[in-house]
Amino acid sequence: MRASTDGNNYLAWTSKSYTGFDVRGGIKLDPGTIFLPMIELWKSDIYNPVDKMLFDMPKKIELSSPANGTKVSTDEPVDVVFQLSSLNNITGNYFSCIGGLVNFVTNGETDKTFAVSDMNGLVTVQWIPKSKTDVLKAKLVDKDGKTISETAFIPIIEEDVCKACADCSWVLINGVKWATRNVGASKPEDFGGYYQWNSPTTNFLLYSDYYNSSYSKSTTWLPSNDPSPAGYRVPTLAEIQSLTNTTYVKYEWTTRNGVWGGKFTDLATGNCIFLPAAGCRNGYDGELYFVGSYSYYWSSTQHDSGDYYAYYLNFYSGDAYWSGHGKSYGFSVRPVAE
Repeated sequence: MRASTDGNNYLAWTSKSYTGFDVRGGIKLDPGTIFLPMIELWKSDIYNPVDKMLFDMPKKIELSSPANGTKVSTDEPVDVVFQLSSLNNITGNYFSCIGGLVNFVTNGETDKTFAVSDMNGLVTVQWIPKSKTDVLKAKLVDKDGKTISETAFIPIIEEDVCKACADCSWVLINGVKWATRNVGASKPEDFGGYYQWNSPTTNFLLYSDYYNSSYSKSTTWLPSNDPSPAGYRVPTLAEIQSLTNTTYVKYEWTTRNGVWGGKFTDLATGNCIFLPAAGCRNGYDGELYFVGSYSYYWSSTQHDSGDYYAYYLNFYSGDAYWSGHGKSYGFSVRPVAE
């Protein structure tokens, strides 16, 4: 095994097993008396008439899954599996190589540079392609760094509009200009702040304190209390309903940079936004719940039932819809442009 520090970045081990038998010939003279010693007239060198390699380990590496040509997206992680095999030189058959060392080479990102094959000869690496031309190579090398076998995962890499527009201020979806990130977030997948309805701050008031405050008494989210940046505001119920209108917008539960959330795509233009599943803060104890599994986004519209409830957007792995909820809970805000 070798770990190089001179720029040749690899780990390696190889094993070769041989079989055979040795033969040596010779002539000795025995005079037959106790006074004369036995005389060796001739002795051959060792000769091995059979010298056969039994096993060659590891011998080759192949892509197991997913298949080449699989569609993936830039900046989205994908698990890639490779199969390592050793060779039985007597039968000509390959068998799983346990403990083989694999070196990964890519312009993208991986969660490891090296991996060791398991009891089935498999190695798994999480790969994140960073451009449409990225590939993931997997190599077996010997102790001198020479390549024994190599293969590659060559997918079809699509650049998602959501990611291409990560630096856009807003994206037009079904007639509404949606911001590309939550209030208080620096990236589309960041959760941002948790706001109680009609509150301009993330400072949290427990249930009774909130409903005794002026925030709960308003029938709409007041512009003076809007935490959105300049030029943006909390969306209305009608704008949230436009996002969940399946005639014009497609909803998908997906990940972005390892964060679960919802992707909303305009069916006419292909424009899309990603909203992370930030969960919510409970109105009674202020604790976070359902992070990574459910999403709660406020509208600026009070519920028809009165001042204890307001409308919000909810989505999870199964569906996206709008509903009503108690105002004292801390939800995310995805603003819209004026």
